[in-house]
Amino acid sequence: AAALAGRALAERQGDMFFLGPPSLFGLYPPGLQRFGITPDRVLIGEVKAEKERLWALEEALRSGCFAAVLAVADSRDLTVSRRLHLAAEAGESMALLLCRTGGASAALTRWDVAPIAGDGKPRWRVSLQRCRGGRPAEFIAGWEHDALCLYPTALLGD
Repeated sequence: AAALAGRALAERQGDMFFLGPPSLFGLYPPGLQRFGITPDRVLIGEVKAEKERLWALEEALRSGCFAAVLAVADSRDLTVSRRLHLAAEAGESMALLLCRTGGASAALTRWDVAPIAGDGKPRWRVSLQRCRGGRPAEFIAGWEHDALCLYPTALLGD
């Protein structure tokens, strides 16, 4: 998520807004610099109740003040995800919703991402589960710090 947010910050005006429950925070803004996100461009919001968190997310997206908005959600439904999708379009922001559970979604894409231990370079097992007009795919992704980009290191399956 930080890699995608870093790309959005490189391409658009605005800052990054990270919104989650207080119990989840281990976010260290200086650590985001490897993804092209400087600490002065990060705003962190802590909201315990999911209903209020989703409201704050929608308002942040609609405002147009942020290049990328990341939020953590316990659950989602089609109505909520549709509202968030429309808010992101209205504010021209990238919306990244980190969900711990599945369910219906109006998102353009849905991904499952898991870190891979290894040689110290960031790598993830990435599964594209849903893509409008596309088909599912699975691959290993790496991160190139100098170019600030994700790249596939190995394609899995067919």
